[in-house]
Amino acid sequence: MLGAKQTDGASGAASASDATETDGTSHTPTAAYVAFGAGAVGLVIGVVFTVVAVSEKGQCTQNTCQPGVDPTANGNAVTRDTIIAGVGYGTALLGAGLGVIFLSSAHAQATSGVHVTPAVGLGWAGVQGRF
Repeated sequence: MLGAKQTDGASGAASASDATETDGTSHTPTAAYVAFGAGAVGLVIGVVFTVVAVSEKGQCTQNTCQPGVDPTANGNAVTRDTIIAGVGYGTALLGAGLGVIFLSSAHAQATSGVHVTPAVGLGWAGVQGRF
């Protein structure tokens, strides 16, 4: 009899937690905020390294460099900084795109009652959901 009461209590607790998850009151778009934050960091990195690359490129013009500037090292630095800036801008675009997708997904889940989440484990990946 005692075991039956514990089972009923456990199933009642599970039902209560299922009700709070599907009622749509506590959907925080955390993934969207993280994606937007990563995009903002990427944008800052892109802008900073673009400014640095333009500054370094200005040290050598038409095969003539300022005194004390190695043309080969300057060219390598400009190339490196340009690549880093491009990666930063790519990260900004990816973060903004994923942020919009996650934000609209969180809004759709809150309004429709459909809940789909990615599930990743060691050696496997899939999708879980409630419809």
